[in-house]
Amino acid sequence: MNYHNKIEVWLLTLIDSKQVSANFLWSKSASQKVTHRRVLNELG
Repeated sequence: MNYHNKIEVWLLTLIDSKQVSANFLWSKSASQKVTHRRVLNELG
């Protein structure tokens, strides 16, 4: 594996892990919104 390929793989790994953490944060906030809506429905 040459130098250029190593950089490419490293970048792809970096982007992958960022995407994973972004998806995790998004699903977390989405589930919080659902919970918030549920609470509002019970109160209303």
